[in-house]
Amino acid sequence: CVFGYFRPYIIPAALLMNLRGRHWCQHACPIGSLQHHQGGGRRLPRWALALPLILAAGCAWAWFRMRDDAQSAADGAGAWFQFFFKNGFTVSTGVLITAATILAFGWIWHRLFCGGICPIGGVSELFRRLEKWFNGRERSRGEP
Repeated sequence: CVFGYFRPYIIPAALLMNLRGRHWCQHACPIGSLQHHQGGGRRLPRWALALPLILAAGCAWAWFRMRDDAQSAADGAGAWFQFFFKNGFTVSTGVLITAATILAFGWIWHRLFCGGICPIGGVSELFRRLEKWFNGRERSRGEP
C-alpha cells in the first residue's frame, strides 16, 4: 500500500498542519472536510476528547499484535493478521458500514469523526487546548 510507505511522513505533517487553524482536518482530510461542511448542531461532550487518545492506543496495540502475529505464525500469518490484512486494495463491509454511520451521525454532532474518533484530530485538539491553557497562564501573570 502506498500509504504504508508515506505514513511516517504524512502523520507528522498532518500534525504540523494542524498547529494553526486545523488546516489538515478541514482542507486535506476527506472525512474532516466533509464533516466540517456538514454542520451538525451539537458539540461533542468534554469527555469525548479522551476517545481519540484511547483509539490511538488501541490502534498501536493492534499494530504490535498484528506484527507479532505475522512474524510468529508458521504459515506467515496468524488470526489477527489474516483478519485485518486483505492482500489488495479492497474495502470490507464493516469499514463501509462504519464510515456511513460516522457520516450519518455527523449531521447530529459537529465534527464527530474529527473530535471524537480521529487520532490526528484528538492529538491536535489536545495541543490546541494546551496552547490555550499556557496562553491563559501567561495573561494571568501579566506576561506579554
